[in-house]
Amino acid sequence: MRIRRAVALVAGSMVALAAIGTAATQSGAATADSAASTGFKKGTLSGDTYLKVPSPTSTTFQPDGPYAVGTYTMTVSVTDANNVTYSTPVDVWYPTKIPTSPTAVRQTYNVGHWLPTSLQAIIDADPVKQAIEAQATFTEDAYQYAKTKTKRGVTTGTVPKPANGRFPLVLFSHGYSGFRDQSTYLTTHLASWGFVVVAPDQQSRVLTTVLGAPSPTTDPNSDVDELMATVQQFVAGNGGTAQAVTDPSQVIAFGHSAGGSAVERLASYLTATQGSSTYLKGFIGMAGADFKGLSSLSPPYNTMPAMPALLTVGGNDQIAAPSVIQTAYNELTGTKRYVELTGAGHLVYSDLCQISPGQGGLTVLASALGITLSGSLQLLATDGCFAPDNPVTTDWPLVDQLVVAGARHMLGFDVSDAGLANLATDYPALVTTDTTAQLP
Repeated sequence: MRIRRAVALVAGSMVALAAIGTAATQSGAATADSAASTGFKKGTLSGDTYLKVPSPTSTTFQPDGPYAVGTYTMTVSVTDANNVTYSTPVDVWYPTKIPTSPTAVRQTYNVGHWLPTSLQAIIDADPVKQAIEAQATFTEDAYQYAKTKTKRGVTTGTVPKPANGRFPLVLFSHGYSGFRDQSTYLTTHLASWGFVVVAPDQQSRVLTTVLGAPSPTTDPNSDVDELMATVQQFVAGNGGTAQAVTDPSQVIAFGHSAGGSAVERLASYLTATQGSSTYLKGFIGMAGADFKGLSSLSPPYNTMPAMPALLTVGGNDQIAAPSVIQTAYNELTGTKRYVELTGAGHLVYSDLCQISPGQGGLTVLASALGITLSGSLQLLATDGCFAPDNPVTTDWPLVDQLVVAGARHMLGFDVSDAGLANLATDYPALVTTDTTAQLP
């Protein structure tokens, strides 16, 4: 059984921060050692392995897929437009068989990892704050390799092996003051359906930078550079454990908030520079796009993307208003879809609202630590987490459905858009708008 344990997160102000909580446990669908053992047949398209779903519906991809998920972190070297070279960590989630080694354990992350050194020193000097920080741990639906020592001091263990096949690559771009692990409920879900998912820390807006650490780059499109550098790492054969089962010529990109803008600019850049031969087959913007319009950007980032697009936003979003995302959607000229989630806020696409649910979230936790969030950061840290917005876990299965069905349709795994169709009819309480254009 894949376990989805809700999150604990820290957010903060430019000057000082720390805060966290924990949440309840949620179960997903059972996993198996292979897709075949759960009744799924495998197909091959453009050299990639996919799970055959003869008649997908608007609920097919809500349960976790048949694969277990492995995860690891690698480092990618990036050279920006100013010819500055730096590195950024990238997390990878990939389809795997359920590990049998006792050293294969669930991956966890703690938001304190993204604190700048100066703020971490404040935590380290206070045992009470350390105890609170320790609660900021989220257990993912993914396995990592845990090293253990025998009586002779020898390290043992087995890295979770990738499942058999060759899987498309999916890029994830986090939002402003976010981080590479901020949406693991979704990145692990994608991997369970047969994708290799990668997420870099976007250095210009990662939480560490927002909280005062210096950014290694001043390039306004460094987030696009980082996404492309991650793809190139796999092209070069340096992708780590999942390298042999990853196809970097078949790529989908999705992003949250500012990450939605990043994946649209990536699509624009690759359309301008590679045309129809680009490896990017589609992009998904979640509560984010180029709000001022592509025409306001500099070449080649102002080229209309040639590949399919899916834009989605919460109806109650106060950061990225639905009207703004609709404008971005209307600007797109190719195959596209717009889905608005009734009663959802900005953070429905992330783990972040699962911070002491119902007990005040980040604001209360930050206050308990003597930290005051600025108005904009307070809104960014809580939009979508409290009534009257829907509980995020109410919408998570639908978001899972949207992203998996969208990625599969963009790649041609599902010929029809049945996995995305009739959402407003099938989910009258959750979907306000479901608009499509130029779908085949």
